[in-house]
Amino acid sequence: MKRFTPVLAIILAACLTTHAQASGPLMPERGDGKVWLRHTVAPKENWYSVARLYHIGPRDIAAFNATDIAKALTIGQTLRIPLTEANFAQSGKPAADEAFVPLYHLVAGKEGLYRIGQEYNGIGIEALKALNGMTSDAVKSGSRLVIGFLRVSRDQNEWAGRTLLPAAAKVTPPVNASEKIPSASDVKATAEKKPEPPVATPRRDTVVTRSTPSPKVTEPVRSRVDSAIAPGGYFAALYAEQSKSGSRQEQSGTVAPFKSTSGWKDGKYYLLMSGVVPGTVVRVTNPTTGRSIHAKVLGDLPPIRENEKVTARMSNAAYSALQLAEGGLELRLEWMRQ
Repeated sequence: MKRFTPVLAIILAACLTTHAQASGPLMPERGDGKVWLRHTVAPKENWYSVARLYHIGPRDIAAFNATDIAKALTIGQTLRIPLTEANFAQSGKPAADEAFVPLYHLVAGKEGLYRIGQEYNGIGIEALKALNGMTSDAVKSGSRLVIGFLRVSRDQNEWAGRTLLPAAAKVTPPVNASEKIPSASDVKATAEKKPEPPVATPRRDTVVTRSTPSPKVTEPVRSRVDSAIAPGGYFAALYAEQSKSGSRQEQSGTVAPFKSTSGWKDGKYYLLMSGVVPGTVVRVTNPTTGRSIHAKVLGDLPPIRENEKVTARMSNAAYSALQLAEGGLELRLEWMRQ
């Protein structure tokens, strides 16, 4: 049996690391008042391709690593990518040709918002709360907190579609420029909204009494989605394509709605679900009726209190297509892990 040579081991490690960089959350490092991302050089990468990925000049990367741009990169080499005004944002919104990719901090024990903010350019408590749609100062150890965004080119970067949209930075999704992907504040507002009880208007010839009303017979919920939409929605074909490879995953859990303008006419349903790679299509089934729709994952659930007991949030057009009333309900979710 052949043994791995040192060079082969380095190449394999680089490939695995590059895959992790492409699919996992981006977690900056910090020290001495500076913030940076760590990048492991993959085959065929050079100073310029790495610089394009992180939206910064190649000479800036070389200087930050105390090296010379004339010196070629090697597979497996580790680079520190500085986060500066050129590629790092903690407020505002992207330019027309940009996208904001969320950067996360993993909360450690006894850390608070003030201390975390000081580690990342001194961003204040209120700004951090706005980025994460938070209403209180409390944070849980082990949770992920958005501390800012990597600015990338919308058309030339593999991360451009990986957008979690806090209130401070609403970004138009690359799927369709006319659609709006929900922000963390949108999801929070939907979660907090309670359905108002129906107001009964008595007829003029009716005598209103204070007696106990008779039990109300509820009609089945009828879908308001355009009947011309293909069964299962726009992403049904993409789900079938993804099903040809990868490992099938299944989970049942509480799915709550969020407000979205997409899906009502074109069947493009979306999902917020932690732990699933953005772009993955999930089949969501109502076990009571057997009806299913297909929703594309936009990103993780925002880490807010209203989502603590929620497995996923689904656009309200998808909720309507499944003939569900507003509110959390346990549904079956199926997808392929690539």
